[in-house]
Amino acid sequence: MKKRTICCAMILILIVMTGCMYLKPNEGDTMRPLASALTHVSPQVENVVRYEKPPANATDEELLALATKSDPGLLDSFKGYKLRIYSQDRHAIILLCTEDGKRGLLEDLGCTAPLDRNLWKEDAAMPCEFSLSVELGCGLRK
Repeated sequence: MKKRTICCAMILILIVMTGCMYLKPNEGDTMRPLASALTHVSPQVENVVRYEKPPANATDEELLALATKSDPGLLDSFKGYKLRIYSQDRHAIILLCTEDGKRGLLEDLGCTAPLDRNLWKEDAAMPCEFSLSVELGCGLRK
C-alpha cells in the first residue's frame, strides 16, 4: 500500500512539474517595467524631434542615440526588443515590439505623460505597426 501511495504521489508531482514548465510567465510582470521605461524615453525622443531638428533620414537607432546621449542607460531595459520611431509635425511616437519585429507590445506618444497603448493586452497577434495619431494624440490643429 505504501509503495502505491508513493508511486501515485511521484506521478502527481511529475504531472504538476511538467504542467508548470508550459505555463507562460505573467506577461504583465514583464510589460509594466517596460511601459514605465518607455514613458521615460518617449519624451526624450519628442524633444529631439521637436527642438534639435535631426536629419530627415535619421534612423530609429540614431534618434534614440541622440535622445539618450545624456543618459544612455535609459535604453538598457529594451535589450531583446525592437524600438521603432515615427515622427510627424515635430512630434514622435515610439513603438516597442518583439525582437523579431513581428508583434507590437507598447506604443507611446512623446507629447503625453502616461503610456498611451498597451498593445500586448489588446491582442496577442498585434502587429508591430503604428496605430496612434500624432494629430489626434497631441492635439494638433490644421
